[in-house]
Amino acid sequence: MNSNLMGLNNNVIEFEIEGIKILGNFENSQVIGLTKDGEMLVQYIKKNHIIPKEMSSENTLLFQELMSRDFFVTETKKQCNNLLDSCYLHVTDHCNLHCLGCYSYISHRNAEDDLSLVQIQIILKKLVEAGVGSLIISGGEPLFRKDLREICQYAKSEGIDTLQVISNGTMPKECYDQIIPFIDKLTISVDGYDTNVTYIRDEGIMPSVIDTIIYCKDKVETTFVATLHKKNLFDQQKYYELAERLDVDFNFSLLTVEAQDELFKDYIITEKDFAKNIELANKISNRSEIHSTPSCNLECRKACGAGKKMISVSANGDVYPCHMLHRDELYMGNILEDSLESILFSSGNLLKDFTVDNKKKCKECKYKYLCGGGCNARAYLETGDFKNTDSTCIISKASLEGFFSQFDEKSL
Repeated sequence: MNSNLMGLNNNVIEFEIEGIKILGNFENSQVIGLTKDGEMLVQYIKKNHIIPKEMSSENTLLFQELMSRDFFVTETKKQCNNLLDSCYLHVTDHCNLHCLGCYSYISHRNAEDDLSLVQIQIILKKLVEAGVGSLIISGGEPLFRKDLREICQYAKSEGIDTLQVISNGTMPKECYDQIIPFIDKLTISVDGYDTNVTYIRDEGIMPSVIDTIIYCKDKVETTFVATLHKKNLFDQQKYYELAERLDVDFNFSLLTVEAQDELFKDYIITEKDFAKNIELANKISNRSEIHSTPSCNLECRKACGAGKKMISVSANGDVYPCHMLHRDELYMGNILEDSLESILFSSGNLLKDFTVDNKKKCKECKYKYLCGGGCNARAYLETGDFKNTDSTCIISKASLEGFFSQFDEKSL
C-alpha cells in the first residue's frame, strides 16, 4: 500500500511548540500536531519512503490525514506549481464616496477612463492561466461599470472558482441583480454599527447600506466588512450584534494607512491599544468570539501571500503585491504588457523571497510559522520596513499562547 511514497511535500516544515511536534504545510496552510508515536511514523516514512506493514489505529488515521492534506508526495501525485491562488482586481477607480484611508484612493479617482471589457477579459484569462481560483473584484465602486455583469460572467466561464465582489452598498438594487447570478459572494463595506454612527465614510449612507444587505442576503451569500480603527476598536461587540440583527456573517479589517500621516492621527491603533483590547476581549461573552482564547484557528504560514500567491491589479493593469500596497515603489509591472511569470519574479517584487525568517523580531519566536509574521502591508505602512512586525503582533501572540496553554505532557 502506497509503496510509491516520495517523502514529505517540499512545502512541509517540522517545528515544535511547548513540547508538541508539529507538521505545517505552507502550500495549503494545514497544521497537524503529532504524538510521540505519530512522530515516529513520520520519521519512518521520511527515511524509508514506505509505510510500516503494521500501524496502530491512531497512526492509520494520522497517515490518512497526512495523505489527504498533501503532506506527502507520491509518484502519482506531483505537487501543484500554479503561480497564483488569488487576486484583487480593481475594475474601476470611479467611486461616489470619500472614505477616509481608502486603500485604493488615487488623486485622479473619477477622471481616468476605465479599461475596456476586452482588456479586462485579457487580464482575467491571464489570471486563470496562472492558477488564480479566487478573485475579488474591487474598485473604486465596481458597480459603476455598466458591464460588470459581463465581467463576472466571463470570469466564471474561464474557470474562476470563487468570485467575490466588494461594494459600498449604495448602488441601485438593479445593479446588484445584474451580477448576483454570476458571483459567489457579495461583501458590503460597513462603517458604523447602526444608521446613526459615522466614522470614516460619508454621512447618511448607512440606511442604504443596511437596506442593500437585507435585499441581497437571500439572493447570494452576503457578508459585511467593518474597518477597525482607534475610534471603534472597543465597540466590536456592537458589530457582532449588528450581524445578528441582519442574520449575516461579517469580518473586521484594520485601517491600514501610513502611521506618520497627520490625517489619520486620531484613527491609528497602537500596540498599547491592542493590549487594552485583549483585556476587554476576555470580559466579553463567549458568543462574541472577539479574539477569544483558547479558541484559535491554526494555519501554517511562512509569510502572508502578498507578492507570492496573491497579487493586486489596479484599474489600469498595474500589478502590486497587495491591494493595500498600491505604491509607486512597489510597482511590479503591468499585466497587459508583461507576462505574470516575469512580473512575479521581477526585481520589482520585493516580497517574492521574503518570509517570516527575514523579520527582525520574528526570527526567534516559536510561533512564527503559525502567524507568518503578520501583515506585511501594515508593517510597511506603520514602520516603512517589511522587516518589522506590525502592531497586531501582540494580539496574535496572545491568541497562540492561550491556545497552547491548554496542553501539557499528559494530553499528548
